[in-house]
Parts: sequence; structure tokens; C-alpha cells
Amino acid sequence: MIPISVAVTAILMAAPGTVVATYRGGQVSDQDLASWRRFREIGAGKAADVPLRDDVEPIVLLRVLDARFDSLPAAPRREHAIRMRHWKMALAEERVRDVVRLEAAPTEAEIRQAFEADPAAYALPRHWQIENILKRFPERATAEGRARLRRAMEAIRERAVAGEDFARLAKEESESETRLLGGSAGAVSLDQLSPEVARVVSGLAKGDISPVIETRDGLSLLRCVGIIEAQAPSLDRARRIVSLRVGGERFDRAWESLVSRLDAELQAAFPAGDSRQGPAEEAVATFADAGGRSSVTREDFLLHVSALGLDLGAAGPDEVHRRLVDRVRREGFLREAQRRGLLALKDDDVLFAWKERELRARAVERWEVEAHLPEPTEAELRAAYAAQPAAYVDPPRVTLRAVKLPLRRDRPLSLYEKARRVGRRLAAGQMRFEEAARALGPDAEPVELGPLTADAVWMMGLNVDSAVNTTAPGRTTPLVQEGRTLWILHVVAKEPERRLSFEEARGQVRAALVDAARRRAVAEFRKRILEEQQVSLAP
Repeated sequence: MIPISVAVTAILMAAPGTVVATYRGGQVSDQDLASWRRFREIGAGKAADVPLRDDVEPIVLLRVLDARFDSLPAAPRREHAIRMRHWKMALAEERVRDVVRLEAAPTEAEIRQAFEADPAAYALPRHWQIENILKRFPERATAEGRARLRRAMEAIRERAVAGEDFARLAKEESESETRLLGGSAGAVSLDQLSPEVARVVSGLAKGDISPVIETRDGLSLLRCVGIIEAQAPSLDRARRIVSLRVGGERFDRAWESLVSRLDAELQAAFPAGDSRQGPAEEAVATFADAGGRSSVTREDFLLHVSALGLDLGAAGPDEVHRRLVDRVRREGFLREAQRRGLLALKDDDVLFAWKERELRARAVERWEVEAHLPEPTEAELRAAYAAQPAAYVDPPRVTLRAVKLPLRRDRPLSLYEKARRVGRRLAAGQMRFEEAARALGPDAEPVELGPLTADAVWMMGLNVDSAVNTTAPGRTTPLVQEGRTLWILHVVAKEPERRLSFEEARGQVRAALVDAARRRAVAEFRKRILEEQQVSLAP
């Protein structure tokens, strides 16, 4: 093994062209270093102070690997060109989105006008900062099972009252996703909670621990961390909320209009057949451009999907088509960014040059290292599963249907009052879900949300999460508000967490082993290159 000769010293202000490091294949100047650091800063959004060696070695690695790129076969070089274009299209969409959002931002006069039109909407009700511990009732729980769960929860409460750290108890005992945050459910107002929980929370003072609360879904224990008192409407406090609401509504309209215009320009066409199966070079979509029509190949589409971290293996035709439409639409965003001059901003020469080199280096690593990794053996797969069987689980899921009703000022208040009444009737079992969808149409949209994990429901909003958690399978929630949208949610089914068998987990086990092997091999590959190059920092 050839040792690396590195003198760890501070680099002072240097004249242009000053050498800051040498290696077997060349040298690194202060200009190279400044360019690399600017690229790193652009990617991270801020400058990072790292030791000189940690900046120099990536430059050396990229140069050495980049020099090998042209000797690669045609296939990995073609794949690199596709990946580079995908990166540029993603950047174009991001920059177009930022500009449209900036253009949609309301003026101060418009913010004031919107606030004064309905100041009561911006009053801040009293909020309780809550930590919670949840134990869910098992499916088809017997009376004895419920009693046993309550005894366990009462024991946890006794530990909390005796002084044990509530956040630690939540991490160890809770079955809610909030356990990852030490039980923290944030600040909630009473109208965000189910009635049985709201009644208890309303009586809590700072530091109080609630009695065990029973809902249809399980048992909860709450601790009040603090209370934020109600506050009267204030333009200063509401300015950001009003700006986000007004600007968000404008952005949505402007973005929808832009997408419609770009779709009309692209005139996309999609040949019949499965875009996932067939020759790599075959066109799976075509679109209009200045020279006539261009195409998206199957290889291009599959690389686009892979870069998004998606697996369309089990996806239905509609989902596959939607992803293909998204891929073609990115051509439109690239075109729009070029028209607006958004890909020729300050520092873009630095960004594009280093990104090109970075992606060329990754292409070399994929070809020289990752392509030659052996497949895990059956014994290795089984051993990895046996070592961590609890790591391979199918998380709890809830299957939802919904009626979605956006809040709009051009609609009468009576529509929303009607939605509230419909929600109450549904929750009471006095109305069928299909009847509710028809009763609120065409303003409301029926939505098949399908099976969702607890995380996915939580991401819809705390109100939705609370309503769904306290609604039994086959029942429907009352009307729930999240931001500018009203929801009525029908809980079709709830499935508890289930440990996967080895055969069910085989794909996940293989992916984990392959990824670990890839990381090790690439790290060794890079280490070997740096040892061969004998990197040395200038004194």
C-alpha cells in the first residue's frame, strides 16, 4: 500500500494559479479549489468550512475518473448523457417553479386587503403543546384484551407521574408515529382534536399528565408541555399566512396555466404497449420540437423513474402512463427555462462543469466497480434476514376513500355548511358514502386514496390523522379541514403492522445487501485511487 503524503496546513490567501496540492497526475491550484468550493456551496445552499484535504481529494478523484470516461463502451456513455439531461431538466423545472412563485407573490397592499376582508380568520385560538403515547386496540379485541391494554397503559401513566421522562416512555412504548419525535404532537387547538380528546386537553395545565383516554382506535396518554394563549387578529402575525395563502392560490392557477401551455406545445403522443418492456432504444413517447418530433426511449424513461426512487414493477397502466407524461413534460420545463434565460445565471458555468464531471465519474464507478459485483448467495440472503427479521415489516396501513372539497371564496358558505351536515350524517351512519359524494357534487371530488401508511396519513395533516385514527373500519369521519381543503374520509379497512416472511422480504434483503456491497466497493475503489495518486498538500 502506497502511503499518502499529506501536510495538514492552513491555506492562506494565494495569488491566481498558486499550487495548493500535487498528485501523480497533476496539481490543484487555488483557482481549482475556489471553483470546487463554489460548486459545493451551490449544492448545499451554504458554505461549509472543511479541512483542505477534504476538498482536494474529491477534486483529484473526479479528475482521475473523468479521464477514464471516454474509454467506456457506448452504452454507459449513452446512459451518462441521459442522466445529465435529466439533471438539467430537473434544475430547469425547479427554477421555473421558483420564478412563477415569485411572480405570484402578493404586494403589501394585497396582503392588507385580504386580511381586512376577514380578520377573524386570522385570530389564534388557544393551543396546547402536547406529547402523547398511543396504544392501539388489536383487531377484533375482546373485552379482556381491551382491559389488559388499559392496565398496561395505566402502568405507563404511573411511571410518568412518578417522574420518568415522558419523551423516553413515548419512544419505548408508543405505537404512534410521534414516538420518533419523543411523543411530540406539536401545538394543537381543540378544534383539531376528536371530541373525547378535546374534553381532556381543555382541562390540562402546563406539566399535567392526562388520565388514560379511550377512543375507538385505542388508548392515549397526553402530557401538556405548554400552552399558547389565544391571540386577537394581527396583520403582523398574519402577514406570512396571508401571503402564503394568496400567493399559493395565484401560484396554483399560474402553474396550471403554464403546464397546459407547455403540454399544448409538446403535443405528446404515446405508442401503444407497455413502456416498461421491450428494446431499450424503442420510443415510448414522442413530442414536438423545432426540428419536427423527438422521442423518449424506454431506457430514458426507466432511468427517469429510477432516479426518482420509484419502482413501477407492480404499478398499473394509469400510474405508468402518468409517470411517462411527467417525463415528457420535463422537456417543456427545460424549454421554458431556456426561453426565460434561467439556465445562464451567475455561477452556472461552475455548476454545469463540475456536475458534468461528477456524473462522468459516477458512470466510471458504475461500469468499473458496480457492474462487476457478485449477486448475494441464497445463504447470504437467509443469513441477513435471520440477523434482523424485525427490520422487514409491512407497516400498518389504512385504506381510504374521500370526498375532497376545496375552500374557495367564490363559493357560497351554504355549500360548506351542507358539507358539515353531510359529514355528521356519514359519521353517524345515517348516509352512504356514495350518496354523500353525489350530494356535494360537482363542487366536491370523490378521491380513491387507496392503502396508505400511517406516515402518509400524517403527512396529509394533523386533523386528518386524528380523524382517521379515531374512526373504525367501515365508518366515516366527520368533515375535516386541512388548510384550504375540506375532507370527508371513509375508512375502508385498517391493517396492522405485519412481519414479512423471508420470501416476501427477499427483494428488500437483496437490495440492502447489494447496496451495502456497492458502498464498500466504491469506497475501496476511491481509497485505492487516492493511494495511487499520492496526494500531497503544499506547505
